[in-house]
Amino acid sequence: MTEHGDDHVESTLTMDISEARLLKRSLGRIGHDLSNLLTPLTAYPDLIRMELPETGKSRELLEVIVDTTSDLVRMARRMQDLSLCDDFRGQPLSLNDLVAATVSEFSDTTAGAVKVMTSLCPENLQVVGGHEKLGGLVVHLLQNAVDAMGGSGKVKVTTSCDVLDVSTQVATGVVAPGPCIKLIFEDSGRGLQGEELSAAFEPFFTTKRDRAKRGAGLGLTYCLLVVRAHGGLLDLETSPTGGTCVTVYLPSADNPRDLFALECPDGGPSVRTAE
Repeated sequence: MTEHGDDHVESTLTMDISEARLLKRSLGRIGHDLSNLLTPLTAYPDLIRMELPETGKSRELLEVIVDTTSDLVRMARRMQDLSLCDDFRGQPLSLNDLVAATVSEFSDTTAGAVKVMTSLCPENLQVVGGHEKLGGLVVHLLQNAVDAMGGSGKVKVTTSCDVLDVSTQVATGVVAPGPCIKLIFEDSGRGLQGEELSAAFEPFFTTKRDRAKRGAGLGLTYCLLVVRAHGGLLDLETSPTGGTCVTVYLPSADNPRDLFALECPDGGPSVRTAE
């Protein structure tokens, strides 16, 4: 946590992601089992409705059960989706083109007074990955920004290339020195505070209070697993008064390495080979 003048505080989250693959598999299995357990709850309500009057307390309670079951089904499907985060055929693709197309589609379909701006690197940034997975990552991070701003505000999406001279600590690990591509999301909304700082990457944690918009609390978990599957890392920096900045570090197509660095006994970084 870094403190500045005028009581301005910026917090950087830390997280050990060495068990990301185990987390992915575990959530996938839980989602599969949960889907099986929910089968009777999705099948029987239609039969029960036939035995109930059109109005009355019993009917109201049944509809509550139906709505809750629908929420659980969506959560189970999202958990199963997480198990497929690294199920893609990696191929070179233009990050700028992907971001421009995804932002355009997102802006056309998102209601509210949110302005999404882009600042794309003049270089043709090429990454190796799955178009659908990386597109989903962009959508998740845009939606998180919109939700944080309560439906109004500004989101800036930036792409850039960089060369790190030294290993760099970020929220989800240590980025090894060398070339990398950055995908940055900055919003003008409410920053994370209190317990949110330590729980942001925990599965099922959400800052949304409106039940109709709560979701599964798996958005950042999905983003983290997708980024790791592409050999990258994810940083999250927030300020209570200055919004939140999420930075995705990805390897470039001409240097397809795993960016995650482990500290060696001699203090130098040791880059893991992507599996």
